[in-house]
Amino acid sequence: MVVATGVGIVNAQTPYPTMRDTTPTPTMAPIALVDLCSPGDKVNFELNEEYFDFDLGVCGLECSLDILREQDEINTCVRNCFSVENGRSKSLQSEPYSLNCGECFGAYAACMVLDCECSAARETSVRCRACSLASCEPDFTNCTGGLVVPEYYEGPEEELDMQRVIIYASAGGAGAFLAMGGVLFLRYRRVLKRRTRNLTKDEKESMKTARFDAKLSAGQAPPPASARRPDMETSQAPGAGGPRVYLPSMSSAAAAPAKLASRVSARVSANFGRKAPPQVPTRNFAQGFQTRHANPVGHSFRVTMPFVSTHEDEITLRTNAIVTILEILSDDWVMVRENSTGKEGMTLSGNLVDV
Repeated sequence: MVVATGVGIVNAQTPYPTMRDTTPTPTMAPIALVDLCSPGDKVNFELNEEYFDFDLGVCGLECSLDILREQDEINTCVRNCFSVENGRSKSLQSEPYSLNCGECFGAYAACMVLDCECSAARETSVRCRACSLASCEPDFTNCTGGLVVPEYYEGPEEELDMQRVIIYASAGGAGAFLAMGGVLFLRYRRVLKRRTRNLTKDEKESMKTARFDAKLSAGQAPPPASARRPDMETSQAPGAGGPRVYLPSMSSAAAAPAKLASRVSARVSANFGRKAPPQVPTRNFAQGFQTRHANPVGHSFRVTMPFVSTHEDEITLRTNAIVTILEILSDDWVMVRENSTGKEGMTLSGNLVDV
């Protein structure tokens, strides 16, 4: 277009409008990772959620995340570490993920190392925790199709342990071996803390009861007095068949004081929830206790092997020591008094034979 001015005639070109400054080129747009995990991957994640930190720690060590500084390298290595490809680590606790879902774990690790500038994929410093929550975890949720990164485990000692693991791994050789031991230790402690923290009081009591029942069924613990049914309180001779029986206490003339017997019986129930008995019995009353006495209470027996009770009423029994049965606590456990010392305590019926 020609424009007339006071100093002459000049040519002026009309500027064309452009979208360059406001619209990004399609090839410049980031590739969004969305919903890459299959339903099977999601079930696998939920079942192994407690191993998230441990598995990322293993893959981080094997992929040397403290050295790699290229996003593609980190993505590929961590993806293969979690997936079914040949690069999968045999040390992981979770089951293999699909290759697509493994991309999400690789992207999360790259975000933590490159964007958040952390030395590990799950570094526990306050800065890295905040960056993970703000930047990396939302992308992981979008990538996986709704999976949520588990919360960090609290405790300054864990941060120190993880730093030591990284140092040992960087050293290589024996240091790497110690690092893997450190990772395994972290995994055990964190899983234990998580499970304990998430359980209610009733759930903890249920777990304690279940452990006690398992020991009882294996013949390793006497049942509490409250668990003995009235119809099973019988004087039926041991080994006579029928249901498991619990013989009554001996007469007061030959028995230990009733107060001591009841106190020990109550303590058996409380203590076996916390500690296992020191020895599995070799035989028990239900299977036919080898004695000529229909009711062995009040009779003397010889100890066939050393035994030390781990409960409050401790008693050390030497081989060939002579003891008298004061009370039958269960099929496997009896209250005895050592004849030579007068000490009283619990032992296994499998340790005793006729004099």
